[in-house]
Amino acid sequence: MLPRSAPLADGTRAVFDLTSLHAVGGGSAFESVLFVVAAIAGVLLGLGCWTRTASVVSWVLVGSLQARNPMLNHGEDILLVCVLFFGMLLPWGARFSLDTRGSESPPGPDRFWSFATSGYALQIAAVYGFGALLKTGPEWFDGSAVRYAFASDMARPLGVRLADFPEFLRAATHAVLAFEYAVPVFLLAPIVWPWLRLGALIAIAGFHLGSALTLSLGGFPLVGIVSVLGLIPSGCWRATDTADVTEPQPIAVERSLGGRLRNAAALGATALVLVWNLASLPGASLELSPSIVRIGTSLRLGQSWWMFAPSPPRDRGWHVVPGTLEDGRVVDLFRDGAPVDWERPDDLAGLYPTFRWAEYLRRISAPEGAVHLELYAAYLCRAWNENHTGPERLRSLEIAYQRQRILFGPLEATPKRIVLRRHRCARPG
Repeated sequence: MLPRSAPLADGTRAVFDLTSLHAVGGGSAFESVLFVVAAIAGVLLGLGCWTRTASVVSWVLVGSLQARNPMLNHGEDILLVCVLFFGMLLPWGARFSLDTRGSESPPGPDRFWSFATSGYALQIAAVYGFGALLKTGPEWFDGSAVRYAFASDMARPLGVRLADFPEFLRAATHAVLAFEYAVPVFLLAPIVWPWLRLGALIAIAGFHLGSALTLSLGGFPLVGIVSVLGLIPSGCWRATDTADVTEPQPIAVERSLGGRLRNAAALGATALVLVWNLASLPGASLELSPSIVRIGTSLRLGQSWWMFAPSPPRDRGWHVVPGTLEDGRVVDLFRDGAPVDWERPDDLAGLYPTFRWAEYLRRISAPEGAVHLELYAAYLCRAWNENHTGPERLRSLEIAYQRQRILFGPLEATPKRIVLRRHRCARPG
């Protein structure tokens, strides 16, 4: 976890100092309490018990954790906190929840409309629609994009094997782009076409399942599937409710003062999401003002959907961390002290302990990651020397990155070794 005293990669004080509860205390006991509260809120939200309160607590704590760890955030984190924001403005607990069991009040309506429902649907549509608009690289139009993705350091073994089938992947590239353009149309189709939306949701689930099997994307496929469950047409839910055999009800609209306030908040948030995404488009003349950036960051609604955009990477790489011990031996700290091996591993995605580690190391390897490289190097020294003494103590280390251009065919490009940092460990005492 990034130390509270550390600056962000751009050299400024961390914004999370003001917006993250997790930055208030640095001790393990304090952080453990926050994690326990977040876990309880998540379980209650899943069960539909005290649903709105659980939604608010989940949004606050998930966003707080993301603000505390800005270098670890990924697409699924952004999507999750955005969906939680709109969710806490929705009547999530109106049906199929513990809130309704034992209640004397009638069950909630089959169909419900508010600016929050529109904002929720637009947020999901933005992930795919703006993701498609940002894919402007030639690889997306000549059909090679998915093949490059499957040859990158994010590919799982199945994806690596599929990279040997260029014609199939050319069709897959065009299909992915067409799918992302079509999703917003189908999701936002008129309400008289509910089954069109259901087809889009099934396609979204299939897309994410395929992505999870072929690419190392962390929790994005799971969050991508779960985030659309609230858009399942009401007719599907009625089909599972044996007690409900009536005709569809009229669309309900919340007219209370609380409902109007939630509508106002959702309308402002929806406008913010659309403006933020429009500003991310290539060549956009729209520029976000500092006040809009502060509001969007504080509400956790800042977003851009640049996955494999404008083009997939044309090179791949892996880290090697040679460490020199006090007795002169050189070991690879990245591979638990194994002999140093500069050759490309067969499974690049599997080289890293977790997806978060891979994402973190990719980011600190960028030119602006010097501060984080220093912190990571000091961590490697501490971690090794806590378990090794005498001649096995770590004296110094080097963080290197092997970058290799992706070539298709029998030949492979020679990797280029980039030394990111040399570091001498602190002496004991």
